[in-house]
Amino acid sequence: MQNTTLGYDTETRIDRDHVYFKNMDFQSMAITISSHGEYEYTLVSIPSMSDDQESPNSNTIIADSYNQSITLTEYPVPEGSRPHDVAPATSMSFVNSNVSKNLFKDIVWYTAQSSGELGKLNTTTGETLHIFLGEGSAPHGVIAGPDGAPWITDGGLNAIVRVDPFTKNVTVYPLPQGVGYANLNTATFDNNGTLWFTGQSGIYGRLFPSTGAMEIFDAPK
Repeated sequence: MQNTTLGYDTETRIDRDHVYFKNMDFQSMAITISSHGEYEYTLVSIPSMSDDQESPNSNTIIADSYNQSITLTEYPVPEGSRPHDVAPATSMSFVNSNVSKNLFKDIVWYTAQSSGELGKLNTTTGETLHIFLGEGSAPHGVIAGPDGAPWITDGGLNAIVRVDPFTKNVTVYPLPQGVGYANLNTATFDNNGTLWFTGQSGIYGRLFPSTGAMEIFDAPK
């Protein structure tokens, strides 16, 4: 990707046979979340940076094969988070309007495995906030779903967890009784909107978000 004054708006395909331009709007928008009676809210705080805390750290390296400058940026997260998986919010399939792109273009979700939280990183400001997922939570994977929400495989809760990206409301879908500890790992949505997931203990399963129904299968040996 070529870095321009407006951001990364020129992308070269891996085969380098074609170059296309993304028509993206880079205006900044503030998001104000108001109260909605039926939703529960989780109190979160954005840690302020102290004088000795580093802001996002950029280091530039040269990729010889393309002879281009590539900037790598490091973002500090709260101590003890143990970040695991990440999911850019703009990978959500519902992000198809300029408004949605502006709301989510800077956001990356990540699982804070040690603290039992979902992290939200603003890559422009470097600010983070954490959303508590429940007592005993140990989230592993996170993906951006077609409904615009982050979906999490939580080994500690032995459940699939959904977080509303606006209200931060947490919904937990526990595995059926009798399944035992699944050691949940990775999830993906199919084209019908069904969430498939793996458990390293030897199972795989699927969740139907519209009904909350879940099925578990023994993985082949």
